[in-house]
Amino acid sequence: MKTWSCARTPLWPVRYKPIPGELLSSWIVRLAHGHGMSVMPFCNLALGPAARVLTMDIDRHGPESLLASLAFHTGTNLQAVRQATLRVYERILYPQFHIGGSLPWVISINLPRNSRFGPGLQFCPYCLKSDPIPYFRLCWRVALQTFCEQHQCLLFDRCPSCGACLFVQRVDANLCHAEIDGICHCHNCDYDLRLAEAPV
Repeated sequence: MKTWSCARTPLWPVRYKPIPGELLSSWIVRLAHGHGMSVMPFCNLALGPAARVLTMDIDRHGPESLLASLAFHTGTNLQAVRQATLRVYERILYPQFHIGGSLPWVISINLPRNSRFGPGLQFCPYCLKSDPIPYFRLCWRVALQTFCEQHQCLLFDRCPSCGACLFVQRVDANLCHAEIDGICHCHNCDYDLRLAEAPV
């Protein structure tokens, strides 16, 4: 199996920190793209196949071992990494965090084979467009959050071009896009989500 020489080093060459309010999945995509890799090879080589980043909702189900590994290799405080998960809403949206079943007021991201079914990750195209470093926000996973207060518009919950539900871990680095732009494209049709006109 192919190995990545940096996987076992204490600090990775690229050590982006999670942006305050950023989803864990968004941060992992930025780390992968920063290393010039697509998400799947990066996660398999750097975090190991057991991390299952592409097959589960890591914003909710990310194991402590994954969070600790990310903290260790990026030189980030473990508590800051935990703040990128949906655990941050414990005692705010629900009394106690749990992995099984549903969490009140949290949008469940199912990983369907057909990308047009099931709920997708919400986003504001204007936030992505105005961000110096585009990222997906924790608050976009909250069912009550259907409106962007900053830009006074409704959030999208799927690609406005092809209708695919958004799943940020499926985004792959595209050589046509700059490093920071890769996360802003639909995984299904490559549409630039920042070009969407959101309804008000």
